[in-house]
Amino acid sequence: MKTIFRIPFILLVIGLSTISGYAQVFYPPYPPSPYRPHPYSRHNDDYTTYSNRPSNHPLLFSLNYNVSGLLGSSHDYIGKVSPRGWNASLLYPINNHWAVGLSGGYQDYYEKLPRQIYHQPGSDISAVQTHVIETIPILATGQYYFSSEKNFHPYVSLGVGINNINYQKWWGEYEESHNSWNFAVSPAVGLQIPFTKSQTVGLNVQAGYAYSPYNYNDVKNVSNWFGQIGLFAQLK
Repeated sequence: MKTIFRIPFILLVIGLSTISGYAQVFYPPYPPSPYRPHPYSRHNDDYTTYSNRPSNHPLLFSLNYNVSGLLGSSHDYIGKVSPRGWNASLLYPINNHWAVGLSGGYQDYYEKLPRQIYHQPGSDISAVQTHVIETIPILATGQYYFSSEKNFHPYVSLGVGINNINYQKWWGEYEESHNSWNFAVSPAVGLQIPFTKSQTVGLNVQAGYAYSPYNYNDVKNVSNWFGQIGLFAQLK
């Protein structure tokens, strides 16, 4: 799973070196009309016709670093905040406000407990317990943008899909584990801030909540809050 965590940062280094040459971006989801000095005017029929052509809807790509903390019984199992996560999305803008597509990511929750005695049926065990939960969500995602004419673009999003949950409990060197795919839902709010006037790339900030039904040993459902920061770009 450590390899999964490293993948987005390798892609980020490669992407930063090439994205300015290959990305043709504006934000919100359409490039400006070449026939008007003020391309974002909603009162220009030529711009409206131009901006709604399917070929002028570039894909919106986002890659983010993710920090997350578990809630409920999963928080009782692992109380520490996890700084080991990433998230990526690829969305298709269908009009000035809506974009739909796929998002996915990875998060590794980890906590090592001090040695103590655990009372089991018929015996007592002295052990150092290590608790691990790894999640890999894959979500169909929709985003709604409130603003299309300013330098700050707030939005809300909703993702629905599946989540691979990998539960591990280590008794010293002995592992107890359980892995399953589960339903997942994740609402969020975010803000995109273009870096330049051309709005080719920019900063993406998001905060949200995720929930998956799950029932194994100490954990009854996996829910978490998350915050993420990264880059967005619109691609040809």
